[in-house]
Amino acid sequence: MKLLSINASNTKIKKTQEKEFVKTRLASLSLYPDNIICPGSIAAKCQDGCLVSAGRGRFDNVANARRAKTDFWHNDQAGFLAQLRKELANFDKLCKRQAVRGVVRLNTISDIAWENYDIPQSFPDLTFYDYSKRVKRIGKTPSNYGLMFSYSGAPSYKKQVEQMPAGYPM
Repeated sequence: MKLLSINASNTKIKKTQEKEFVKTRLASLSLYPDNIICPGSIAAKCQDGCLVSAGRGRFDNVANARRAKTDFWHNDQAGFLAQLRKELANFDKLCKRQAVRGVVRLNTISDIAWENYDIPQSFPDLTFYDYSKRVKRIGKTPSNYGLMFSYSGAPSYKKQVEQMPAGYPM
């Protein structure tokens, strides 16, 4: 099973790639979200409005592929991380060979703290970006990992919103 998509097949990723002014190549990882890989989703009450079934996610084959990747993460994290590192290394080489900027979004519809697994740190020539519902991650990622706070207006999430540093993008 391949983890990364590098052909902008995800609608959200494709929109981003089309807006870039610098020649870029995007890689993305789409998992099937749950309360473990999206730990802020309960307080944020974002399960109902989750984009898991938006776009191509409404097709069974796409949902099943995302579930298989999530199962791989849950059942063999070491194997998952080894494969992810291998795919990112290959992506990095491809971008260098094509003389394009390599941009990676690993949390297309999840919220895993990849910095805790030394992923962005291991690939300093790649630019990582994500959104997170966890305010404690904001401002604590490596310099090549841009993280934006993902707002929720749910009353149970108000404490997270209040902890957001002033002036930080949401």
